[in-house]
Amino acid sequence: MANTTSKRDLDSRALELVLARMKKQQPTKTGADALAPLVRCDRSGSLPLSLSQQRLWFIDKLEPEASRAYNMVAAYRLSGDLDVDVLQKTFNEIVSRHESLRCTFIDEGSNPTVSIAPPETGFLLDRHDLSALPEEALPAALVALADEEGERLFDLGKGPLVRGVLIRTGETSHVMLLIMHHIISDGWSMGVFVRELKALYEAFLNLQPSPLPPLQIQYPDFAAWQRSWLEGEGLHTQIEFWRTQLSGAPEVINLPFDRSRPTVQTFAGGFVPFEVSEEKAVKVRQFAKAHKATVFMALMAAWSAVLARIGNNESVVVGTPVAGRNRQELESLIGFFANTLALRFANPGDATIERFIADIKERTLSAYRHQGLPFEQVVEIVNPPRSLSHSPIFQVMFALDNTPDEGELELPGLKLSEYQLSSVTSQVDMSLLLNDTGKAISGSLVFNSDLFDKSSVERIANYLGTLLDALVAAPADAHMAHLPLLPAPERHQVLVSWNATDRPYPRDMGVHTLFEAQALAQPEAVAVIGEAQQLS
Repeated sequence: MANTTSKRDLDSRALELVLARMKKQQPTKTGADALAPLVRCDRSGSLPLSLSQQRLWFIDKLEPEASRAYNMVAAYRLSGDLDVDVLQKTFNEIVSRHESLRCTFIDEGSNPTVSIAPPETGFLLDRHDLSALPEEALPAALVALADEEGERLFDLGKGPLVRGVLIRTGETSHVMLLIMHHIISDGWSMGVFVRELKALYEAFLNLQPSPLPPLQIQYPDFAAWQRSWLEGEGLHTQIEFWRTQLSGAPEVINLPFDRSRPTVQTFAGGFVPFEVSEEKAVKVRQFAKAHKATVFMALMAAWSAVLARIGNNESVVVGTPVAGRNRQELESLIGFFANTLALRFANPGDATIERFIADIKERTLSAYRHQGLPFEQVVEIVNPPRSLSHSPIFQVMFALDNTPDEGELELPGLKLSEYQLSSVTSQVDMSLLLNDTGKAISGSLVFNSDLFDKSSVERIANYLGTLLDALVAAPADAHMAHLPLLPAPERHQVLVSWNATDRPYPRDMGVHTLFEAQALAQPEAVAVIGEAQQLS
């Protein structure tokens, strides 16, 4: 599953101000706290990788098969009269505009470098025709083809690291697969790609030049800038924050796994739907507002509390993605900017709801204030014991996307809409991925299917729903430990059904009479054991 990172849940005024300060680069920042201008770097020498890119490059070298988990696959349905030649020209122009789509990575030992192919490289668009298939067989064939394309390994040293597949499904219908390696892209970048596709396709179809302004900087400029910034003095406060935040954190989270963790981490995935109905979502938003928090914080409180209780964890570390584009000039680029924050929360224990939410809020805001440090650097600073069996620092995630659904995109004679695929990979043990459209809050619990059975994750989803309902309905001075975790049917099963051990017995006889009768029936049976002695 692609790691989509859109503009996250930022409805808290305090959080908006924090991120606005980072994004606008206010001139009040001086000295070590001021960020250097982002300018084009020298192209005559070697170009560096960003820290995020370097991590994925090392993963690819260490365990090439694991690199499949970083194949990003997006599918779109094209309905109407498609001009394939114009579509190809559009793709070529997007590749020409963005150096990241022309990057390959040169192996030079521990310091790999970036090579950029010329602008006229073009875009690889494979074509398939499934229009002759019966309608009922088409969905399965599309999923199989998407799975096959998504499983194909990219060669980071040779490229290209982006490709497309155009599948004809009818006379005026197509499905387009867009596959990129995460090392050159992220969820935000997918949105940039589609918006440029719309603008360019419309212009080229009408024999007009590109309406898009030239890009003043490119991803390699950001990578060079990031390396320079990481060598500056302003880095100290970020390092100290994350070192303190994660000091003594558990190496691995405890969860009720169905199977032992494999020696080498797998990425086989499954998912269970999770939804907060529109009626309940209103209560979640009211709860967040009452506590001067965000919907993200309210949901994170419920999620972290469930994780703490089902695994008896003293603290939990939850990863959450952020766009990582805190400079305006980065918003129109395609590249791997997304960062991941490791948020650590204590087991709420007997804390009041008010106190627990305040802690969630403070820790979340602090993490956002220090989001400039790449997660790869956080790992180096914390230096946890390394293992191929699990991801470092955190093994669970939470992401909330509250960007409006764009629905169908109108192109001349054509409609473009997202096409849902069923294949799933899981980069960690379990992830709660939700979308808040302003009505219901829905999404899924994505899990590693080599660790969990689907039925177990369904129970965890029920626990989350039960605790969330209780959390938003309880008064602020209620204690977290008193909130129910088990849904009513499961609670009845545990407390009543499984304890239904009563058996019929003769009610007209005393206990001493029953004892005598048993002794006569089994005179040699052991009745009492005391140290080394037994009495019949």
